[in-house]
Amino acid sequence: MVKDIVFRYEGTLEKKIYIGDTLFPILGAPYQTANDEEKAIKGQLICNGQFVC
Repeated sequence: MVKDIVFRYEGTLEKKIYIGDTLFPILGAPYQTANDEEKAIKGQLICNGQFVC
């Protein structure tokens, strides 16, 4: 499930923004880490089925 992938990479979900089946994940908030960008890209690739962790 997408939310599990978001949480695996230390992301959060904006609970106020749900448009149909769309989720709004945020990485680097409220706390930033050194590799938030890398985690966001890996999470997206997993969601698209293009990356296996």
